[in-house]
Amino acid sequence: MTIAAVHDPRLPFPASGGDCAATLRAIDWIAHPLGDPLDWPAPLKTAVQIVLSSAFPMMVHWGAELFTVYNDAYARILGRKHPGMLGQPARAWWSEMWDQLTPIFDRVLAGETVFIENGRYTPDRDGVSKEAFFTHSHSPLWDADGRVAGIFLVVTETTSEVVARRDRDAATEQQMLLNEELAHRIKNTMSVVQAIAHQTLDKVEDQEAVNAFGKRLSALAAALSHRGPDGGGHTLIRRVALVHTRLAIIDIEGGDQPLFAGAAALIANGEIYNDLALRATLPEVHFATG
Repeated sequence: MTIAAVHDPRLPFPASGGDCAATLRAIDWIAHPLGDPLDWPAPLKTAVQIVLSSAFPMMVHWGAELFTVYNDAYARILGRKHPGMLGQPARAWWSEMWDQLTPIFDRVLAGETVFIENGRYTPDRDGVSKEAFFTHSHSPLWDADGRVAGIFLVVTETTSEVVARRDRDAATEQQMLLNEELAHRIKNTMSVVQAIAHQTLDKVEDQEAVNAFGKRLSALAAALSHRGPDGGGHTLIRRVALVHTRLAIIDIEGGDQPLFAGAAALIANGEIYNDLALRATLPEVHFATG
């Protein structure tokens, strides 16, 4: 909401400055520590004019108290703090995160320019301090005598981008953990199967049957360890289902021998996949009864 105020072209509050410029024109500057804007130092006037004329979020702090002037673009970042803090000391309206800002201000007032990308802060913009991220540059403002008398700030909020990237990274990490857990369970299962096969077939005379079983077991191991083209760790098994017969044939792509397994074994393996299926996409398994 624009505050009605007479525009004086001699003041550093341009007519194009929007609501913030109108608010600043309405302040009783004669009673303010900075005094009449007509008498402000030329560097302060110029900085304020640049800020109010910009469509990018900008701010000026001036003097020992760091009195603050910002523009309409910055006002949208402030929430309920706007417009009451225009012309007020910085500490009065950033008290909840003053410990985060002091190190930056100290460096700039010592003559250093400070640039921070995706800095984490906890501003109170709606009654509660919340995590927020900003990319910003604080640079010194010098008076006519060459002394640092203020701070010039350019800033953009990056909270949505940082949070989205953090969520993607967390989802990727979770998927990797699931894949590792699946690989671990498969390895343990295959170790048990190999041990049972070795003990069971050790004295079998029908080598044709033994060889057939070996091929089936190798086909199963190869399918379970195969990674898909997307690198996501998906196996060639395409669907998990329970078979309500005592004996079932599992047909795994890539093998030339059908695999026979009892229903109890299928259920046991199905439980492994069921534990992970809610959070990961699993390939199919082809079942045929026989």
